[in-house]
Amino acid sequence: MGRHNSRRFSRFIPKSDPQGDHVLEMASQTLSKSAIYLQGTISSQVHAIYKCIQGDDDIFANVPNIVSYIESLSLSQQRNMFVGSVLYPSPRITDQRSKYYVSESLWPEKYYPPYVSGGGFIMSYVMAKKIFEAMKELPIIPIDDAFMGVCLRKLNLRPTNHKGFKSWGVKYLDHDNCVYREVMTFHKLQPEELQNVWKRFVSSRKWLKSF
Repeated sequence: MGRHNSRRFSRFIPKSDPQGDHVLEMASQTLSKSAIYLQGTISSQVHAIYKCIQGDDDIFANVPNIVSYIESLSLSQQRNMFVGSVLYPSPRITDQRSKYYVSESLWPEKYYPPYVSGGGFIMSYVMAKKIFEAMKELPIIPIDDAFMGVCLRKLNLRPTNHKGFKSWGVKYLDHDNCVYREVMTFHKLQPEELQNVWKRFVSSRKWLKSF
């Protein structure tokens, strides 16, 4: 799992596209990343309301808060859960110098459908399976976060926004332990910062329990 054949995706890239090779490489990497994640989720445990957390390697996940949030939902809500920091409207980047550039031939619309930041979000097994199936029918967009939104629109679904997913970090993190009351994930942390945040998180839980 994880191997890919670039020829398989060449039909999505117009031969006249000067960025074709670059976009093709990015699209292949994006599909590989998404497919590995979703396929791994699907095959790891087959049961109706299995939940999964997706995040980059520079995030801190407040697992107790995430679990509490999931447990607060009805079983129906858990089955259809796709929650994170929703981005909308998010325009297609037209500057070819940007690493987020996507050609008009790949995505002709001005904006992407609503999607969540890849810095951290949660979904159910049911949703992961649906998205994985939708992927098979869609052209690949080399922005993996936005591509998930495209898949959701294919399914006539929208992601749910939750303010606890801090995709752009938290400015007052160093000054207020109470921030852990509401946060699900922090994004964009260096390795040493992750260690410090974890220590403060453990300390804050002991402090909050004392009240």
